[in-house]
Amino acid sequence: MKERKKISIGSAVKLFSLTAVAVMLFIVFYMSSVANTSLKNQAFRIYQTTLSFYRDKVDRSLSEMDQTLYDFVLNDNNIALLGTKCSAEERYLAKVAISAKTQQTVNLHDFTEGVLFYSPLGDEAEFITRTAQVLSLGESKSLKQHVLRAVDDDRSGHSIDTSKWALTAIGGKNYLLLITQAGGSYIGAWVSLEHLQRSLGEIDFGQDSVPLLCDPDGSVLTPSPLLSRLTLDHGRWSELNTEGGESLQISVQSSKGGFSAAVLIPTSGITEDWDSGLLIVKLFSALLLILLVLLLLSGRFLYRPFKTLVTAMRRVGEGDLDTQIQKSAPLKEFDQVYGIFNSMTAEIKNLTIRVYERRLSEQKIMRQYLQMQLKSHFYLNCLNIIYSLAQVREYKLIQELTMYLTRYFRYMLKDASRQSTIGDELDHIRNYMKIQEMRFPEKVSYREDVPDDFWDVPIPPLMMQTFIENAIEHAIDFDRHNIIGLTVTKQEWDGQDGILLVISDNGAGFDEALLDRLNHDEPVTQIEYEKGIGINNMKNRLKIIYGGRAALFFHNAEPHGAVVEVWLPGSPGQEEEP
Repeated sequence: MKERKKISIGSAVKLFSLTAVAVMLFIVFYMSSVANTSLKNQAFRIYQTTLSFYRDKVDRSLSEMDQTLYDFVLNDNNIALLGTKCSAEERYLAKVAISAKTQQTVNLHDFTEGVLFYSPLGDEAEFITRTAQVLSLGESKSLKQHVLRAVDDDRSGHSIDTSKWALTAIGGKNYLLLITQAGGSYIGAWVSLEHLQRSLGEIDFGQDSVPLLCDPDGSVLTPSPLLSRLTLDHGRWSELNTEGGESLQISVQSSKGGFSAAVLIPTSGITEDWDSGLLIVKLFSALLLILLVLLLLSGRFLYRPFKTLVTAMRRVGEGDLDTQIQKSAPLKEFDQVYGIFNSMTAEIKNLTIRVYERRLSEQKIMRQYLQMQLKSHFYLNCLNIIYSLAQVREYKLIQELTMYLTRYFRYMLKDASRQSTIGDELDHIRNYMKIQEMRFPEKVSYREDVPDDFWDVPIPPLMMQTFIENAIEHAIDFDRHNIIGLTVTKQEWDGQDGILLVISDNGAGFDEALLDRLNHDEPVTQIEYEKGIGINNMKNRLKIIYGGRAALFFHNAEPHGAVVEVWLPGSPGQEEEP
């Protein structure tokens, strides 16, 4: 029988040491790769959500301007008057009225920088522009020449596309420009990419981040010292090497403006927390190598423990950071390895959670900032009311409205994480509805049916306010008296006691397609444009605060009207822990 070749103890130790070194290096680099990829994926989701809030805010503003221009064209008789033979006095008064309305339009829209009107009809051509800020002479001249050329093309048979905002270069600057034809006259609006870039730059994406605006092909439209073109892929992140170092590229595309918003996030800022954890991993790995070199090569003592370790590593690589090795090894040194491995996975999990929580906190702050910006129209409308009352010297009404506004702002500016009760919210809603009744005299009224037992029940702040505001925005019809209702009752749902809040109106109700999406919890981007960000924010808040135990229902009333029902766990006299 042929004798099997044997090796010396020294050779076995050397072979085992080399194997151990390779395994430890594999552990370090593999787990580093897993952690880095996980952190980048989390950063992508957080920053893309922030970019989406910005993009949707811009798209919403452009859509509102679309509707404003459409209403202007449809309802203003002065536009038609300019196209007829009329007296000089009539023409002058029409021009003054159109000029005032264009200035009012500019003042009521956040992003729009200017509105223009051009009429080549009648005895004398008219070109009117009103802006939110003073234009330079060269910029004003370039804009006017561009519009006149576009009108000439349209009148020559090359029709202007009035269905969307066009990304246009004028006088060396980039603009979003919309021109609409109105019975032979033309009305339009514009916003410069510099203005959009400034508002994007106000968002805190972190130290050394670079926000950019690009065209659909990826060409950078705003000045950037790092690069002039991006390869856009809105569905995932990509890595770029620039003069500033390695960065993570994240982008979203506008559906209204024909541009993309992107941000370059330094990779070092994403993985900075993990780097300190990686040092701990390396120290543990060095300790493991020292312990392993001291062991003799033995199949029974080494193979099975190594197999257990590799299996646990594979589970960690698949994303299971709760993996812990519970088996006991024949050698106590392997028990130490198992303990170190368990500590490493726990440390990685804790680091990942801390980084994710920090990013969520930053996202929450940005969401609150963006949400505050959405209320500018309400504030401007209230200021217009005060101005109108001052003109007619209705000082008592001015005092009354100012008092309501003071209470409104005091409540809105409270800490968003404060504890609130139904009683607090009802006082705020009554105050808010008083303001609305002054805005729309004899056109809106508010009714509530809330027993006193419910006043001390805790609820998320501004929850009912969100749906009341939504009803005011979408249900008001000036051809009838509008009624906003609120009731609170005790209601059992799914075998659990709770309270049911019902907010209703007598408007046109929800569109059936939208109603289906609301009740089936569709993603934010599918319904946000139509009904505003408030409903979607409230859905997310209820999920987080009540851990999925709260319920939200939408339906239409008979014969018409929209109804929102919010069920919250708990009951009067019972403190519900969110």
